[in-house]
Amino acid sequence: MKTKGISILIGLVGALFGLSIIFLRRIAFGSYEFGIILGLALTVAVLPYGIIVYLEDRENYILEKDLLDYLSQIESYVKSGKSLVFVLTVPKNERKKPLKKRLLQLEKMLNLGMTPDEALNKITESMPTLISKEAFSIIHRLVVYGGDVSGVLESAREHLGDLFAIENEKRSVMRNYGSIIYISFFILLVIIIFFIRFFVYKFSSASFATPFSSATNTTLLKNLMLQFLIVEGFVSGLITGKLIAGKTSSGFVHSAIMILLTLVTYSIFL
Repeated sequence: MKTKGISILIGLVGALFGLSIIFLRRIAFGSYEFGIILGLALTVAVLPYGIIVYLEDRENYILEKDLLDYLSQIESYVKSGKSLVFVLTVPKNERKKPLKKRLLQLEKMLNLGMTPDEALNKITESMPTLISKEAFSIIHRLVVYGGDVSGVLESAREHLGDLFAIENEKRSVMRNYGSIIYISFFILLVIIIFFIRFFVYKFSSASFATPFSSATNTTLLKNLMLQFLIVEGFVSGLITGKLIAGKTSSGFVHSAIMILLTLVTYSIFL
């Protein structure tokens, strides 16, 4: 939470700095410099938080995948006759970082004298995803109420494995839709660049009168198109994140990528 707060602060400071440059230098709305500063300000505003969200989503995916192996492992320990409470933290060193970190927290709480009920309740509440919460909620109830521990763990592993497979398949499908938005935005960018270079510029140098005969009109159109692409890239990135991960904040990284792609491509070809 602290990291997210810092990233938001960095983004806001960067965006305000960019906007202050526009205000202090009195940069005109329709100028090329306005578009460049606007694009950089938006990128700085969303990129730090977007990176944090991306890393968090990636960590949650690793946690859920590793959790299924963990359930299988403690199930085999229980079938060999060991106590469930005893084996909960035994595989901690074999697990990947997201799950290992939480198992170390659980072990620390138990060593400090906290009851398994209290410790597991805290760990369950700290779990970031539905599958991880459900897994530790089942373990918590088994520790408190007992029963056919190995049978319940086996059923839970199979059920959560099916849920994970469904979510994974959904991510793959949505990732394809996200790719379509990237391709569509890139095609739009190429079309606008070709339109300006091979249509607007040609007509600006034509011997007969056209709306683009004036250099002022041509420059203004070029600058406004840049600003349009920046806004379009920002919105398209948010939609991409919503499609792929189910939340708008996951689209901040995509927005930053599309804006930077626009600025770099526009600067090179126009």
